[in-house]
Amino acid sequence: MVLFIVLAPVYLMLAAAGYTPDLSETVTGNLVMVLLLVILNIFQYLLFSKLKNKGKKPLPEKQYNIIWAATHVLTSLAPIGVILAGQGMKAERLVPEAVFLFLAIIGNFMYNIRPNRFIGIRTPWTLSNEEVWVKTHRLGAKWTFWAGVTGFILCVFAPVQWLRFLLLFIVIGVSAILVTYSYVIHKKIAG
Repeated sequence: MVLFIVLAPVYLMLAAAGYTPDLSETVTGNLVMVLLLVILNIFQYLLFSKLKNKGKKPLPEKQYNIIWAATHVLTSLAPIGVILAGQGMKAERLVPEAVFLFLAIIGNFMYNIRPNRFIGIRTPWTLSNEEVWVKTHRLGAKWTFWAGVTGFILCVFAPVQWLRFLLLFIVIGVSAILVTYSYVIHKKIAG
């Protein structure tokens, strides 16, 4: 799932730049994208429902359902973007903007995530200490929300050529900050 979320915007941008085979203008290409869309959503439904039915949940039910729906929408954007490109619409901004909106949504819920191994900032340091988990997720909620909002605004105004770099820079930058912060807090607490 993570691999798909990372590679989908890259593929869409390469397709928009003309570096991939052009399946978008054929009926076969559109059918392949619709099939991919259906398979991805079935897989996500099975994955989320299996996790949802397991005992203690890392998030309250309402927040879990919002993240579930947002994940469906986000992973559906790449095949939809290819189909739209086949119809002559420019969808280069669609995936990066959606990723940044998704980050803003996740940031709103991150402060409330209980320690678990499925959702959240799961470093060895956050998983080993509940206080490190809480502090990292409180900071992570702010950084992720503002990175999502800032990235979305920048995507609206930035040239299309910058979007892939903008997406990578912001996501990797925020991740590096939060991983480093969890390590530093763990070292301070551990002694």
